[in-house]
Amino acid sequence: MTLLRSKTSRIRMLALLVMAGATLSACSPTPEPSPTPTAAFASEEEAFAAAEETYRAYTEALSLDPPMNLGWAEVA
Repeated sequence: MTLLRSKTSRIRMLALLVMAGATLSACSPTPEPSPTPTAAFASEEEAFAAAEETYRAYTEALSLDPPMNLGWAEVA
């Protein structure tokens, strides 16, 4: 009778290990796709024109009088 229990015990343990292995392997996360780089501009000339426009807007903003244009109180 102990031989029969021993075999049953081994079969149960093996079944438990197989189920645990299947459960743990099913929980592994799927890898996220990596983004593909895309060009922001169609050409180098277009990129330069956009950079130049941004720089001009920046320098114009610097030349403005902040107390008048932003509604700040004048500091004496």
